[in-house]
Amino acid sequence: MFPTAISFAESTSSTVPSGHTRVLPVEVQGEYVALRKEADEGKSTKDVAKLVETGVAQMNRNDLAGAKTTFKKVLKADPGNKYAWYNLGVMAHWSNEQAAARKSYDKALKADPKFGPALFNEAVLIQANDPDRAVVLLKRAIASNPKASTAHFLLGEILAKKAKDSFARAVEIDPKLRSQVPAGFLG
Repeated sequence: MFPTAISFAESTSSTVPSGHTRVLPVEVQGEYVALRKEADEGKSTKDVAKLVETGVAQMNRNDLAGAKTTFKKVLKADPGNKYAWYNLGVMAHWSNEQAAARKSYDKALKADPKFGPALFNEAVLIQANDPDRAVVLLKRAIASNPKASTAHFLLGEILAKKAKDSFARAVEIDPKLRSQVPAGFLG
């Protein structure tokens, strides 16, 4: 799956090709105040926020090398910056560097365990190999934003597959149950 980039502030109505998953870079919004200062570098919250904005702009221009350098500067000033870690994860995800993406998403979640975009993207990343963990992450993403339609949708897809597998196994064990399986859940 190739993620599609849009800014966090944009709606999810942008066209995403079938079979692709939206993975979002996160822009700094007006209420972004969670940045810390690094006194010895003299970086203010405003300076770090501006760097994050610059990194997202670089991502949107496909200057991934520049964005990576910019986000590393953010992390030098603010090692726990969830936006920098998240966006590094997005770029690794785009490059199909799954281990690096997951590590970056995990660091964003260490900074903010309720950070919905990182919860969702990590679930996208692991859904094929660890659907149970993906379900946990998606439920956390939905708890942080009950209107996260893509999280609800992906959760439904994963649970439907799990249900289909469970119904198939039940019928394999006891074929008399076949008539009780809901339509669409047996092949």
